[in-house]
Parts: sequence; structure tokens; C-alpha cells
Amino acid sequence: MTDSFRPSDTEDICGIYNYFVENSAATFELCPLDVHAMRERLDAVAAEGHPCFVCRTEGRTAGFLWLHRWNWREACDATAEVTVYVAPGMEGQGVGSALMERLMEHARKAGLHVLVSCITLPNEASMALHRKFGFVQVSHFSQVGRKFGAWHDVCHMQLVLEQTVEE
Repeated sequence: MTDSFRPSDTEDICGIYNYFVENSAATFELCPLDVHAMRERLDAVAAEGHPCFVCRTEGRTAGFLWLHRWNWREACDATAEVTVYVAPGMEGQGVGSALMERLMEHARKAGLHVLVSCITLPNEASMALHRKFGFVQVSHFSQVGRKFGAWHDVCHMQLVLEQTVEE
């Protein structure tokens, strides 16, 4: 079940995120966040007018997704960047899809035009999730982040939600 973020979710979200900080290159963050720092991040997302969604299964937080500003310029206000994480051990159980379905519903109602996601490579699971919802890869940057003693590539995937015909 996906639901909107509640303040009581902050600790679980922080725990999931910190797992990836400490164990993968999915995020280029190098130091775990404390709950206060995560709450500030979530508050900043909300202040931009973007949501955070949480997927809960069997009373446990199984994953989260938030949107945030892609670019600070006003002309890009209809574009948002997607951040999505699935809790360790919950992969392949539909958590990411449930979060993305909720995102698609929100994005269309909110009048967003483009969604962008930045993915550290290799990450076939994340790329497959995004492709499932119509995202296409639009960039590949080599060796842009260094973590765990290795350089990592990233790609951007993009989804245009509606086409606008200009006359």
C-alpha cells in the first residue's frame, strides 16, 4: 500500500536511505544522514510543493519515493526529478512499481510535463523499473562519482508525460 509521507515515516526512510549510503553507489552521499537531516530534506521537498510517497507492507516501510525540483529556473517548473528506494529484502515484490504508479497518478494531476531520474550504473533493477513506466535513457556520464574506491557512471532517464503541440 502506498500512502503520502507522514512525519512518523522519517526514521524508516532514513534507515532505508542510509543502507544505500553505506552499502552501494546508488547514492553518491558518503556519510549516513541522521533523522534530523532526513527530515530537513523531506521538508525541503514539501516546500517545493512536491510529494513523498511511502510503500508499507505488513506494517513495515518497504520503500519510498519523492519528487524534487530538477532545475531552479522557473521555466523548468513542470519538470521534476524522481528519487526512489526499495528497502533491502523487498526487491522484486512490486514495491517500486506501487510507488511509481502512485507517482504517475500524482504527476499527471499536478500538471507535470517531464520526469527525470538519475541512476548510478550499473543498476539494471532501477533501469528496468523506469523502463516499465515509459522512461527512456537520455544520457550517460562516465566516471562522475567516486565511492568505495571506484569511479561510477550515471545515466539520466526521462519520461515526457504529455506532448504539447506548438503552433
